[in-house]
Formats: sequence, structure tokens, C-alpha cells
Amino acid sequence: MSSSIREAIILGMVNALTAAQMQLGATVARSYRDLTPRSATPSVVVTPADETTTVLSDAGTAGVDRNVLLVDVEIAVRGDPYDQIADAIAVAAHATLMSWANAPSSPLMYQFRRESTQWSSQAADLTAGVLSMRYRVIYLTDANDLSKVGAPG
Repeated sequence: MSSSIREAIILGMVNALTAAQMQLGATVARSYRDLTPRSATPSVVVTPADETTTVLSDAGTAGVDRNVLLVDVEIAVRGDPYDQIADAIAVAAHATLMSWANAPSSPLMYQFRRESTQWSSQAADLTAGVLSMRYRVIYLTDANDLSKVGAPG
């Protein structure tokens, strides 16, 4: 069974960040359940948040869909002030992702941009927090097969 273009993009993000783990100074995972308690912080977790699809062309069976995928890159840290610690990791993670997205070997995406950043801390422990960057990824798929890149007609 082949995976979707969406999953290929998310795994590409995870793989790019994993290759840069030493520079990030954080463990990279696809989900929180992949982290062990010892590697829980600092950590970078990549998860899909939302996706919308618009019909780009509808030429019978050869339709093309435009997909807008939102992906969260969450950076969990411990320390005071947590936001400054997380910021250094965020700068390195963003540079890594933009380099990956703009590489010639990343033909799956039409556009890759950071859309927003949010900060949150635990009410009882202000030295633990999460900086979450949301990325907007636009890509095309064949309307009949989510594992195939669509070509605008």
C-alpha cells in the first residue's frame, strides 16, 4: 500500500529535522508516543493539524485537487525562561525545514511557509513550555489517487 503525498511531506519534515538533531539539541519524533520519558525534553514533534482541498481542474477522470495542509512543529522544553530556550531550537528547526522545502529533491510541494507561532506553559510549572510553529503546505494531487502528484492542465 502506498502512502499519500500528505504523509510523504510530513515524513520528509520529520526526516529533515531528525538529520539535524545534533544542531537542534532536541529529540525529533512523529508523535508524542514515540518519545520516552528520558527524551521528552527538549523535543520536536511534527503532527498534521488540518487539511482543506479545492478542485483545481475537473477534466473527467483526470481531475487535479489543490490541498492546503497545516502541520504543527511543537518544541517542548524545560528551563527558565522556557520561551527563550525554545526559541533557539525554533530558529534552527525553521532553517532546516526551509532548506529541505526549497531543495530540488522536494518536488511534492507548491508552497511551504510558516503561518504562525504559539507559546504555552504549564500553569503549575512555568519552566516547562511548548513553542508551536504551524506550517502551511500547498500541494497538488490527482483527484482519484492521494498518492499521486497532480499536474495542472
